[in-house]
Amino acid sequence: MKGSIGYSFRQFANMFLVSSRLQLGTGVGLMTPDQEIAKIPLLSPFPASYRPTLREFLDSIALQTYSKWKYDPSSRYFKSEIDHKGPFEGLAIFEFTKTKREKPFEVKLAKGWKANDEGTWVMYVPPSFRVGMDIYEMGTYSSDKTPTDPKFFDKIRQDVSLEWAQKMNPKATLKDLQIKPVGKFQALYFEAMIPSIFKKDVKWRQWVFMDGNQCYFIVSTILPELEDKIYPDVEQMLKSFKVKKK
Repeated sequence: MKGSIGYSFRQFANMFLVSSRLQLGTGVGLMTPDQEIAKIPLLSPFPASYRPTLREFLDSIALQTYSKWKYDPSSRYFKSEIDHKGPFEGLAIFEFTKTKREKPFEVKLAKGWKANDEGTWVMYVPPSFRVGMDIYEMGTYSSDKTPTDPKFFDKIRQDVSLEWAQKMNPKATLKDLQIKPVGKFQALYFEAMIPSIFKKDVKWRQWVFMDGNQCYFIVSTILPELEDKIYPDVEQMLKSFKVKKK
């Protein structure tokens, strides 16, 4: 299916009930009894070239909303003025409820830095500035034809990396991506000077890599005058990146 996600959970769910019927032949209802979940804004982690499975799609929404999902075969979310006997066809309801979710990775914090869990990403804040480094979970990926083919996952890494690079610099090409290590992983790296809300250009750095079928995206934005203070800490934390044992 298409991987586009946007608006708040409530707004997106209303639109998706219609669009899912067109895409899948079945209307998919995304429901929650939690008003906080309903208000959370959603974004798509998937590159335009990839069409996620419904499971990957629902997992992404759950990650962003601090929730877990399950199929709900009951009719408690279904309202109708018509007396209808028997199960309704062409409709599948998935319920999202709050849950505590442990991050699948760990990083050794540099001195004075703090980590804030933002759902699908973790914000790492240095003592000398408001931003320093963010680590995003960019979803899981699969292929019917080549489920374990390294070339498939290399293509995902490439597409995610280039798509983000071109958001920062529309002229970016594959030649601008370099291989750099993050912990034990080989990441595609891109850097550029970009405008910022601080009324001056900042140094944008990004790393994209795969752990099996899971994609990670790391970004660091630093003002030039703070490079010497912040970037050595970023490099130290990148070296310490580890995926937790399952």
